Amino acid sequence: MTIKLDELERLAKAATPGEWSNTFAHIIGGPNRRLIADLFGDEQIDHDNAAYIAAANPAAILALVAEVRALRADAEPTDEMIRTALAIQWPALYRDGLYSEHDGERLRAETERRIAMMRRQYLAMRSARKEKA
Repeated sequence: MTIKLDELERLAKAATPGEWSNTFAHIIGGPNRRLIADLFGDEQIDHDNAAYIAAANPAAILALVAEVRALRADAEPTDEMIRTALAIQWPALYRDGLYSEHDGERLRAETERRIAMMRRQYLAMRSARKEKA
């Protein structure tokens, strides 16, 4: 399932603003506490649905959209994350690449190449994981 964040955000911004609540099977919201929806049918199911709809109010949806976007942004690998992974995976190469006077530049270039390779692998793995979801 693909979460359509832009569409959820657009719908939430177009909906009645303000706090929503439910009284039995009625959803009430906004500054004027107006009726947003009325549910009819099975009493318990309608009450449960009304509670869910009230909880999924525009403010809640906008907060969730913002949190998902922030988490996705945080998931991007930073250079520091990649360098830490390299230091763990290839400690001798990484240490020598940073501190060797004789081979420093050559090994530093190799380290940078491996950083770029690990970044591509990470992004490919993330992309494949998204496609499966």
